[in-house]
Amino acid sequence: APAAAAAAAATAAAASGYAAMLGFWGPSTSSLQNMATCKISIRLIRADGLPASDELLVGGDGGCDPYCRVTLVDGERRKKIKSAVVKQSRAPRWNEVLNFESAPGSTEAKLIIDVYDEDGEDGDKDDMLGKVTLSIDLTRAQSPAEQTHELIEGSITVTVTVTPVSASSPTAVPPQTAPAPANAASLQAAPAQTQPAALPGWTKSWFG
Repeated sequence: APAAAAAAAATAAAASGYAAMLGFWGPSTSSLQNMATCKISIRLIRADGLPASDELLVGGDGGCDPYCRVTLVDGERRKKIKSAVVKQSRAPRWNEVLNFESAPGSTEAKLIIDVYDEDGEDGDKDDMLGKVTLSIDLTRAQSPAEQTHELIEGSITVTVTVTPVSASSPTAVPPQTAPAPANAASLQAAPAQTQPAALPGWTKSWFG
């Protein structure tokens, strides 16, 4: 009985140490994995009435070479994506989709659309044609609907789609777990030892 009690106490101590180790590791990434992210897609449809900032070229319309630089601002995170450049057009038709993904647990973000006229001359900065800032609610899905915004001169038309992504999707990273204690299995109570059964008749004479 004393040996069994000692073994049980050792097992309880090992379990307590294992629980403390789990507490040290903390939630690590497991709590973050339970938070959904959002896929944010912006479709750059078109712009109209952009200024004729380029010189008149042979075969051109005296327009500009517009493109967009879209930035997702999500807390401290920033991600920028540049669209294609439409050459010699004051009414570009991009019809281009740029995709972003929010940080786990984010509830709001901003999309900043900067519209530029590309300048092909070395050392010259591209001309700013306008800026649009969109506030994005990440707590609900958002279906695409055309929205037109004014620029310095002219306008740009876009759609924004917000799609929640489940944390249990195949792209989610599995949570980390602490390793099992090395000696946990060896600390189980050992079975009590028993004396071998005496063999009748010859046991006493065998041992004298």
